Amino acid sequence: GPNGAWTITDNSPAFDGCGYATSPNTWYVSGAECGNAAGTCGTSCGTTDPSLHIGSTTMGDMGASFDAGGWCDYGLGGWGSGTQTDARCESPTINCTGQSNITLSFNYIENGNGVLDNATLWYFDGTSWSQLFDLAKTVLCGGQGRWTNYSQTLPASANNNPNIKIGFKWVNNDDGAGTDPSFAVDDITLSTTGSVVDFTCEYFYSNPQTPYGNTIVAGLNHISSCEYWILTRNAGTASKTITLTWDASSCGVTSLPDLRVARYDGISTWQNEGNTATTGNITTGTLSSGVVSNFSPFTFASIDITNPLPIELLNFNAIYNGIDVDLSWSTASEINNDYFTIEKSIDANNFENIITIKGAGNSSILLKYFTKDLEPFYGTSYYRLKQTDFDKNFTYSKIISLNINKKSPLEIISINKETENTCNTFIRVGNNPIFNLEIINITGKVVFSSQYNFTSENVIKINFDTRNFEKGLYILKTFDITDIRTKKFIIY
Repeated sequence: GPNGAWTITDNSPAFDGCGYATSPNTWYVSGAECGNAAGTCGTSCGTTDPSLHIGSTTMGDMGASFDAGGWCDYGLGGWGSGTQTDARCESPTINCTGQSNITLSFNYIENGNGVLDNATLWYFDGTSWSQLFDLAKTVLCGGQGRWTNYSQTLPASANNNPNIKIGFKWVNNDDGAGTDPSFAVDDITLSTTGSVVDFTCEYFYSNPQTPYGNTIVAGLNHISSCEYWILTRNAGTASKTITLTWDASSCGVTSLPDLRVARYDGISTWQNEGNTATTGNITTGTLSSGVVSNFSPFTFASIDITNPLPIELLNFNAIYNGIDVDLSWSTASEINNDYFTIEKSIDANNFENIITIKGAGNSSILLKYFTKDLEPFYGTSYYRLKQTDFDKNFTYSKIISLNINKKSPLEIISINKETENTCNTFIRVGNNPIFNLEIINITGKVVFSSQYNFTSENVIKINFDTRNFEKGLYILKTFDITDIRTKKFIIY
């Protein structure tokens, strides 16, 4: 979600109690276990209110109500083996800087076979993990579990800590007992009764001199002409150090010691907020101010003619016209500008020079540039504009991407059960008429394989016999000389 990716630390054993390689349960986020309100029973709800829950690896995401106790020796080779699990799902890093007296709350359901199938709450202080609480089993209702609220104050080490995490650990054996339900959690919230400091930061990739002018305090030589930030303090009275970041799009950093943070005073003048620390190099890095108590627009400044920050690039575009690529850009001003170089890449990391265009030198009027890439890459490629001064200092524009699709890709549209003993799949055939189709079981064995040849691009239907397939999870794989597509399905 918007707070970042959760991760899983899996300490599940390699073999179950039956001597088979385990297939431990895993964590899912879906509406197979709906994130219902506290006091209500567990249900499924499609995609409307997903929860974080333990589900089956052998049967897929069936919600928290399924496969918690394992399938030890069930079906032998067709299923693989048991589902002995010891897996902790861990939140992304949570920044609690400036916060204290932090309370964690969430809704959950849990059951299973006592301590043999058990959920626990964990906490990371930036250095190590520790168990906070062994969560109590919740009431069974309607064949599921009743969603129950839990809250707890985090340890004092969470106060003002920028690196905490929350974890939920599920452990079960593979005795097949206590499978309904396992564990699910939703509505995870951190709240604080400590002092509240709230800021809003907005970034603008445009000339700050247009809305705010270029009057500067004595001691500054000039300010940036291509980017600025507006920092607004919404709550609290705290003073802060401001750190700005530059990269290849930042209009020319050439001397880190001469950089300064400039703040518009809201009246007429850009003030000097200092340079207390820098990191990085002239291509990418950070600049920190002194302690600031008033908040308004901020941008880069320089105390002398270094750090030219010279070109106000209005736009840079790459458009495929059916034959080649039209490249265009325009500038509102140029200072000491020798030439532009167009660079392109297939991976956005390794660029090659393709065209050099002479710059205007010095200009304060709108200038437009146009050229072509006569040999573009097919598929997705990337372009950037390099600007070089007479003194050989240079800066880059932002990287833009372009997709030239010269063929239709292979696509698995759907997999459906047609009769008791047959399934079908609808395949969109690409421009490569010959493709292969395979069905692979949970152990990795190919149980069906065939090659097809269609002379036109269309959607086709392929039937396959499932009467000799055991129940379980399968993967349908289709591929041609350029594309590979896979899709999971379950035979009940």
